[in-house]
Amino acid sequence: MGMIDGEIVLPERQTVLKWTADPKQSGVFASRGGIFIPCVSLGDIVDKSEEVGLIYSPRTFEVLERLVAPQKGYIFNVRENPVVNAGDRVVAIPEIIEVLEN
Repeated sequence: MGMIDGEIVLPERQTVLKWTADPKQSGVFASRGGIFIPCVSLGDIVDKSEEVGLIYSPRTFEVLERLVAPQKGYIFNVRENPVVNAGDRVVAIPEIIEVLEN
């Protein structure tokens, strides 16, 4: 298209993701408020029901909730602000359709 000078170099591995109109299908939401500590990083691949993070009480440090992946997928987004309210999305995990290797 001529918008970028030079040659475009694609990464060695590309991942094709499936996004849905309903964020609840590919997101993990806190059902309790507290402090969110992730167990995953951007770019990780997780299995369905794998733990992705914990919600702690800021007063007692008790684990209030263990958050798990709703499906096998790619960690696309992890909330950086640890303070969460009930209903906040903390992780986005779209389904992997295909992994392309160069």
